[in-house]
Amino acid sequence: MGVGFGFFIGNLIETYTVLNNDLGYVASLFFTPGAFLLLGFYLTRKLKL
Repeated sequence: MGVGFGFFIGNLIETYTVLNNDLGYVASLFFTPGAFLLLGFYLTRKLKL
């Protein structure tokens, strides 16, 4: 799910900004899966308490 969201965000960056096309995709594909992993970790940790 994080990778799919990364592609979506990369497409938005490519469409609506003047950044280099590859930079938006690469940045979003590294950032979003990590963010989803951290979110999942914190939600799981909250359920165990």
